[in-house]
Amino acid sequence: MTSAYVEELDAPYPVFSYNATKLSPREVASSFVPPPAFQTLRDARNAILVGPRGSGKTTLLKMLTPDALSAWSGADAELARQRVQDVGVFVGTDAMWSEQLRAGDRAQGEAFGAAAYALHIAKSLVSTLLFRLGRAESATHDTNRHLRLTLEPASEALIADRIASLFKLRTQSASLLRLRYDIGDRLNELGTYRYRALDGKQLPDWAFLNPLHAVAEITQMTNEVAKDIDRQWTLLFDELELAPEGIVSDILRRLRGQEPTLIFKLSLAPILRSTDLLVGERGAIHGQDVEFIPLTTPERSDAFVGELFKMQREAVGVPSAVTPEVALGESVFDSSDSPRGGRRRFDPYRKGGRVWQSMERLQRIDPTFANYLRTNQIDLNEMDGLTANRRASTVRKIRNIAIVRSHFLNGARRDTQATRELYTGEATMLAIPDGNPRMSTILVRELMTNIETSDQLPLKRGTQAAAIEVTTNRFMALLHAQTGIRDGSRAVTLVGLLDAIGEALHERLVRQKFSSDVPAGFFVDQAVPEKYLSLLKQAVNTGAIVHIPRDNSTAPVASDARGRHYRLSYLLAPRYGLPVRQGKTVSLSNLLEGNLVKPRPHATGQPTLDLDELR
Repeated sequence: MTSAYVEELDAPYPVFSYNATKLSPREVASSFVPPPAFQTLRDARNAILVGPRGSGKTTLLKMLTPDALSAWSGADAELARQRVQDVGVFVGTDAMWSEQLRAGDRAQGEAFGAAAYALHIAKSLVSTLLFRLGRAESATHDTNRHLRLTLEPASEALIADRIASLFKLRTQSASLLRLRYDIGDRLNELGTYRYRALDGKQLPDWAFLNPLHAVAEITQMTNEVAKDIDRQWTLLFDELELAPEGIVSDILRRLRGQEPTLIFKLSLAPILRSTDLLVGERGAIHGQDVEFIPLTTPERSDAFVGELFKMQREAVGVPSAVTPEVALGESVFDSSDSPRGGRRRFDPYRKGGRVWQSMERLQRIDPTFANYLRTNQIDLNEMDGLTANRRASTVRKIRNIAIVRSHFLNGARRDTQATRELYTGEATMLAIPDGNPRMSTILVRELMTNIETSDQLPLKRGTQAAAIEVTTNRFMALLHAQTGIRDGSRAVTLVGLLDAIGEALHERLVRQKFSSDVPAGFFVDQAVPEKYLSLLKQAVNTGAIVHIPRDNSTAPVASDARGRHYRLSYLLAPRYGLPVRQGKTVSLSNLLEGNLVKPRPHATGQPTLDLDELR
């Protein structure tokens, strides 16, 4: 392992616990790999990022701040600095704000959360001004600071006084730096009301603020004082679903307004309590008032993970010749007939190859698969001689289904080392993280550690399988942390529901009659009990299930999951023994036969398929 990589592992924010919320904009910029959504977000005016936890919402918003843009040294950095000429003010969200006074009066609790949020907006605005002026510590290292601002002391004092007045601070501040300390003092004072409220103490008048009006006034004044009249400012609100409802409503309404200096770029979870301000006559119109940018897609996201691999390879000194194909080898699930990177030496369907062996074993033990081959006039020994069109219509579409079915009908168990090895190889390894930047980072870093210390490539399947296990364990830790529900006398967890769905899909794939059209996902129909919608919301907002835009369920946000189509995240494919593929969906109530949480043991030992019944 190189010394550079050891130093990186010993950094204050270890790569294996990467979370952009905990990182400064400069730290985010140091490892930023722009996904396709970044260009859209960068060039849009009002925009809403929609995605589950770990999908990169915080990273993308922080990358639009002057601090991050100044520090970024990537290939696209200079273009981004040229294109982004509005001043980004990042406003994070603390889930505790809306819960601070939960034990007290509800109205008091909402007012407390709104006051805390308003003061954090003020603090973020002041911090951005200090960076532009070169007063922030991070700005002192930038020789070419993005959107530099120069003010005379008297002008700075004028702006500081205006901020203090609009945010009802006790004294007028002579400088922006002192003002930031004053805001911190006010936040500390506000915190004491968590306890005073329990004794009936009312919030003071200064706690009731109008932050968006204040920011509009301050940005316009700053432009006038700096003689930069046309400069616009972008408020970057992260995880807006956690913000106080009153402020959320105010922000969403302003998407349809005409603010002279303000642009709004927000991040939201895919399932929200109320979407009335985003749809219908009252809602902002996609393509006119706002750009909706989904960060998850039902399609594979290999390209992003491949770029992340290349960046980490350069960071630790691995030669550029070590491409993902070289490092990971071929995947048995790679359905492409074309060579990847010019490295394939044999036809994937050649006799004796891994695909042929899987199908040949399945043909011997599964009469329903043998019947499919006879019906479609497929001779396994002559697959490599089929035309491209013939392969596509009869063989390629069943390849991944047949491989998984063969694996388990020949005695394999789920969620084991042997099963994880089935998912190794370049094409599948890049698809497994499902484009989730946090999980992609964990997987790539784990792989890179082994590539550095390996004398032979591609990495052994067991080594790759171990990297899959590390990544999926981190993902499962997030899912296990979600809040369950009560169903009568039983507690039902998110993982319990996912296990029921995964088991049902596996059952149809492996134990029932072979079908080239076996379901790969589900839609949430009206027969699904209301009480399970909260678990499905958690599944969507954590990325455990991925929305498939279809028919009338194309909107990126919704009030609940009902009527929408989903597939399980590819991160869960090894756990449930499913191929990395898309396919038709089946109603959730039908898939689970009305019992969402019936215990279903994992398949063990020899297959239980009754071949006589399937003939």
